[in-house]
Amino acid sequence: MRALLGEGVAAIGFEREHVDMPARSPDEWVDYMADAYGPLVRARAALRARAAWEPLRAELTQLARAHQTPGADALRAEYLIAIVCLRA
Repeated sequence: MRALLGEGVAAIGFEREHVDMPARSPDEWVDYMADAYGPLVRARAALRARAAWEPLRAELTQLARAHQTPGADALRAEYLIAIVCLRA
């Protein structure tokens, strides 16, 4: 982060957070994202043209299954927040 932001950085901190994304199943979540999330919409269109979408869909579903919240209709994703203090 320091290399990216340059000499004006006084301090950098990081926090890990989570978000729960509603989904009745990992399959449903992948299909929703393939319909609604722009980069995945484009990837699906390109991969379908080469008959390569289904293998990726299977991998994404497996990944989503690993993040399924036990006992809930949700998938839990982790993200990282960077907190940057600039020099005065």
